[in-house]
Amino acid sequence: MLPRFIALRALGLLVIAVLSAGLFVAVAPAPAAQAADARDFDAGEIVSDANFYSTSTMTAGDVQNFLNTKGNRCSRNCLKDYVTTTVAKSAESALCSGYQGGVRQTAAQIIDGVARSCGISQKVLLVLLEKEQSLVTMDNPSAGRYQAATGQGCPDTAACDSAYYGLFNQIYGAARQFKIYQKYADSYWYKAGMTNSILYSPNQSCGRKSVYIVNQATAALYIYTPYTPNDAALRAQWGEGDGCSAYGNRNFFLFWSTWFGDPTASLPEAEIQAVRDANPSLGASTSGVECNDARTGCQQRFASGGVFWTTDNGAKKVDGGIWGLYQQSGQQNGYLGYPTDTATWSTVNQGGWIQNFQLGAIYWSSVAGGRIVSSSIFAEYQRWGGPSGDLGWPMTDQSCGLPRGGCSQVFQNGEIFWSAGGGTWAVRGGIKQSFDALGGVGGTIGYPTGPEQYRTVNGTGWVQGFEGGAIYWRNGWGIHMFGGIRDAYAAAGYSDGRLGWPVSVQSCGSSGCRQDFQNGTILWTATGGTHVVDGAIFAQYSAQGFEKGRMGYPTTDALPRSGNGDGIVQGFTGGAIYLPPASDTAIQMFGAIRDEYARQNYNWGPLGWPTGAQVCGLDRGGCVQPFDGGSIYWTSSLGAVRVDKAVAVPYAARGAEKGVLGYPTGPTQARDGNGVGVAQGFEKGALYVKDGKDILLSGPIRDEYARQGYNAGTLGWPRADAVCKLTGGGCKQQFDTGWIVWSPNTAAVRIDGGLLETWTSLGAEGGQLGYPTTAAYPRAGGGWSQDFEHGTISWTGARGGFVEGAASSTGARSAAPSATPTAPPTVSPTPSPTPVTSPSATPSVSPTR
Repeated sequence: MLPRFIALRALGLLVIAVLSAGLFVAVAPAPAAQAADARDFDAGEIVSDANFYSTSTMTAGDVQNFLNTKGNRCSRNCLKDYVTTTVAKSAESALCSGYQGGVRQTAAQIIDGVARSCGISQKVLLVLLEKEQSLVTMDNPSAGRYQAATGQGCPDTAACDSAYYGLFNQIYGAARQFKIYQKYADSYWYKAGMTNSILYSPNQSCGRKSVYIVNQATAALYIYTPYTPNDAALRAQWGEGDGCSAYGNRNFFLFWSTWFGDPTASLPEAEIQAVRDANPSLGASTSGVECNDARTGCQQRFASGGVFWTTDNGAKKVDGGIWGLYQQSGQQNGYLGYPTDTATWSTVNQGGWIQNFQLGAIYWSSVAGGRIVSSSIFAEYQRWGGPSGDLGWPMTDQSCGLPRGGCSQVFQNGEIFWSAGGGTWAVRGGIKQSFDALGGVGGTIGYPTGPEQYRTVNGTGWVQGFEGGAIYWRNGWGIHMFGGIRDAYAAAGYSDGRLGWPVSVQSCGSSGCRQDFQNGTILWTATGGTHVVDGAIFAQYSAQGFEKGRMGYPTTDALPRSGNGDGIVQGFTGGAIYLPPASDTAIQMFGAIRDEYARQNYNWGPLGWPTGAQVCGLDRGGCVQPFDGGSIYWTSSLGAVRVDKAVAVPYAARGAEKGVLGYPTGPTQARDGNGVGVAQGFEKGALYVKDGKDILLSGPIRDEYARQGYNAGTLGWPRADAVCKLTGGGCKQQFDTGWIVWSPNTAAVRIDGGLLETWTSLGAEGGQLGYPTTAAYPRAGGGWSQDFEHGTISWTGARGGFVEGAASSTGARSAAPSATPTAPPTVSPTPSPTPVTSPSATPSVSPTR
């Protein structure tokens, strides 16, 4: 048979009739600051075993401070001020270890002493005193409340047993009773580890709730107070529910949660002890369990290590070689913080131990021994996968004091750098090789400013940004990009853009710098800035020797140009390169020909876009360049002259500069007298083009045509080329209203109208009269006369044309020139004496045009 004290509570359990002051009465609301919520009540686990049976969480001083705080409104008969004489208690196996009585012991000393004797938490006893009799917070509690302080020995079927009256007896009796429930767990109806049917109230008609009791502490509470709160009680929070509500266990949960936090939360002392028990190699303890003020972290040290506990990660041991490094780091108060796991063995990269902490990790490898990796370097190392990643194991400790206050740490396959301006980034592989070759953080490249990036557009490779530029690694070669060239490269889309990957380092000379790419180049000068050359313009530019060629450095970017079609043009110090519409071939323009093209308003003018490159080495060192609307020719004596397409085609057909005309002496001119056409002068003549027909004029005939007013004169437009090799070596050329006739012995003379008809009827130059020697002149008596080598032809309205004897100069109106002509019409007129510049000379117009 159980002892009488047990029997009282056991009887209450068996008949489910145990009553205490907190069973069926709602309590006053807790202070507004409390965060407890009755809806969080878990009927299966009201409080954890660790929290219920731990006695190391408070001292007598802690209990006194707690009573002072919670009872600050009490003025008389207060628990915080309570003192009494206690009696000694003998030790009982598996129950309490006895109690040494004393005089004038305070309530706090009694609570702490009983807790440590019986192994019941001081917090359990404080909550019990409040939920049963409100002794912790009540002002002026009665003597009766102290007599039945915990409700111990007070069955609902009889008065309380006076043997248990008094605060000490109530506290000791309740604590001992909870230990009895633990020792004789199988003797009671409510058991842990199984589903129990628990009443909502003494009124069995209110029903029961099936509850799986998780642990012994919760089973003990149900044995002590055998009801579970119904939904109404839980919805009421600190208030009253309905007629079937019981509040004892609800109130236990609410008071604990309000005062001490989650009653099921981990308890550091118990967890630390469990780790210690599982690891005897830690040796004897060298300190007690020490916690921070918020009890979010605790620790206990041993001869060969330590156990550290946090609310987030529980208890973790630190020992072996890692323990020594952890001590050097300052342990939980150092730069690593608390451990977040226990050390684990990794087989990667020849193997090693790893233990993680809140702010870093300690690594102990066969290749480098023990190393600490912490703070932002640790975060970057983790991003790379730690020892199993590309960086491998740490080879050195973190080193600071680098240029500009930076830090770094070396790993098997790379190095992680930190700087205030650039952040924390790993540098590895080929990029690391180039980085070191550039002087590292102390060189022009500086600290990394971003992560390594793998790129797959335009081929595969890696790139990483630094304070002093970027390193591109591809095909086993690292290339440094920096300055204005890198800025332009960025604007072009980096390696993913139209230029692709860099294929050369930046090379500089006295005038500027250049860096080449898969699909173009970027050049920089102090005066012209930085410009990209790519596409078809790049093909032309590179073929001509880049900046060392005729074009020199670019002065503009490639610019779209509309006007006679849409194309592209880019300016250079030595000219410009044009990409005509719908063409894949770019064309250079430079020198005097480009100057003339500028005067003709570039592609907006009559010439339109260039269609071919400038060709030199022509007759007498001339040059030519073709365009949509014609050509431009250049010679050192005549300069650059435009030849429009209407003239350029027949000019070419006549042998161009090597033909009968030679080089042009002036630009193509539009003519609109007596019809619309064009005309252009050349060294040895002129071409007239009208209605798709081209006519050559030269020598004395052309001179006479000029005296006649060209096409605007009465002769109008020429109709055909001159006919030569006539009788006596002469020539004649037909025009709209007449002819011009020339021979070696006569001047070039115009003949037309009735005089022309008569001369022609008489055999023209092969007839009896020969060549005309004068122009037509008024005849005495009316009409017109014209002298010939062997006579005169006259014409009147009445008679028509008729011959009047031998040729005579008396009264004649000679049109002969001042000097007897000695050459046929192909004799060249005097060319323009104006000197002009070479087409290779520096242009005088803007290269952007």
